[in-house]
Amino acid sequence: MSISVLPRLRSTPPATAPATARIAPHRTAALIGLAAAALSFLGSWIPAPWGDEAASIMSAERSWPSLLNMLGHVDAVHGAYYAFLHVWIDVFGASIVSVRLPSAIAVGVAASGIVVLATRMISPRVGLLAGAIFAMLPRITYMGAEARSYAIGTALVVWLTVLFMRLMSTRTRRTTPWVLYCMLLALSTYVFLYSILMVLVFAAVLVAFARDARLFRRWAAWSGVAIVLSAPVLFFAVAERKQIEFLWKEGSITPYRFFVLQWFSSWWVAVAAWALLSALLVGCGMRIWRRTPHEHDASRRALALAGAWFVIPTAVLLIANTFIAPLYQIRYTTFVTPAIAILLAITLGAVVRSRSTTLIALACIAALITPVFVHQRGPYAKDHGSDWTQLAGVIGSHAEAGDAIVFDESIRPSRRPRLAMHLYPAAFSRVVDVRLKRGYASTTGLQDQTQSIADSAGRIANTNGRLWLIEVRGPSSVGRTERLAQLASLGYRPQSTIELHRDTVYLLTEHDHKE
Repeated sequence: MSISVLPRLRSTPPATAPATARIAPHRTAALIGLAAAALSFLGSWIPAPWGDEAASIMSAERSWPSLLNMLGHVDAVHGAYYAFLHVWIDVFGASIVSVRLPSAIAVGVAASGIVVLATRMISPRVGLLAGAIFAMLPRITYMGAEARSYAIGTALVVWLTVLFMRLMSTRTRRTTPWVLYCMLLALSTYVFLYSILMVLVFAAVLVAFARDARLFRRWAAWSGVAIVLSAPVLFFAVAERKQIEFLWKEGSITPYRFFVLQWFSSWWVAVAAWALLSALLVGCGMRIWRRTPHEHDASRRALALAGAWFVIPTAVLLIANTFIAPLYQIRYTTFVTPAIAILLAITLGAVVRSRSTTLIALACIAALITPVFVHQRGPYAKDHGSDWTQLAGVIGSHAEAGDAIVFDESIRPSRRPRLAMHLYPAAFSRVVDVRLKRGYASTTGLQDQTQSIADSAGRIANTNGRLWLIEVRGPSSVGRTERLAQLASLGYRPQSTIELHRDTVYLLTEHDHKE
């Protein structure tokens, strides 16, 4: 494999450049961005929502005072996203398709930025490949269909990097672009805390290539201002760190989770991707680095930037997670995915030299990833089989006005089926939540406060004699027999059972209740 294709792509005369290279870069970026957004949006409304999305929607639907009060105790690191989603819901509603749409749009924005970045640093063909690969990577198509901040944070990081590389190449002393860099870095940190790690990436690139003390001091000063501006979210992240202690309970980062699930979701996609990245490291990277000091500098910068972007944040999080505090989860490295797309594009760009081979390469990648995408858009694709859409459909179709409802509260909060009631309020409008003690919006936490079945006996007695019991199947749920026994002591017996994908729905009636 010859790496000489990289400089040749950049220096090809316009008259003989291949068709993809002749397309205006901004037009290519726009087209790839639109295609990426459309791909992430496609079928995004199908999977049932899960606990983290419930946290987003429920937090965003609070009043402003309630939201601010909550953020002082939990989830402050997501405060900027919740505030945005609050405004979004006010305008577009809280349907699943609505709240997931911003993530799909963000994927498009990120993809267009990757095209711009890779085109400027290497070539139009590599820019096109990088944007298209990014749009198809399983980690991105998954996050592009989720009501969380990861996709938006990634888009901000991409354009922050575009701006940084521009500032580095021009060495401008003008204040305005540096202020923009500072504000974008601070905003990225508020939207997704770990974006601050890009400062280490930029420092590594500057040390390796800038060799300009004044530029480094200017960058360090404005980065310092951004960190100061980010101080509130950094403070609350430390203060609320116990909220993510569960990450240590989930087990260690296994090779499969790290090399496969983290970015590629399936082993066959991971094998192909890591094989290409290995080819780049062994065949391309070493040959570029052995060139003369000024030859192919753009290729060097591209490899150094993408490599640092991929390695440094991931390594910092792994080390910190091992020795300091639970900080690592495979979703948290979504903002590193653009670097993987650029590295894969550099490798493919060394062998595809025409429009036809580019299209063939992208078609092969699409074919490889399609089964993963189809699985991601299944109805139970989230959180190992969330079936809350199905649950809402059952209750909405069969419940009668005044029915009581009791939820399994024994499992971890993010999997409690009562969250479906807040995501699909219309479906549960006819039932009485007899165990509710205090609604989440009046607390400083993310969850409703509930009481025992025994303490709810009076409320149950005031309902119409029909009661729905929602139980989660599996070893994580305990006490189903005891709950059925407690309801039996109140005179309720199971009349019918509906098995859903993960939950079981029981309809119980009083022994003297007539259907």
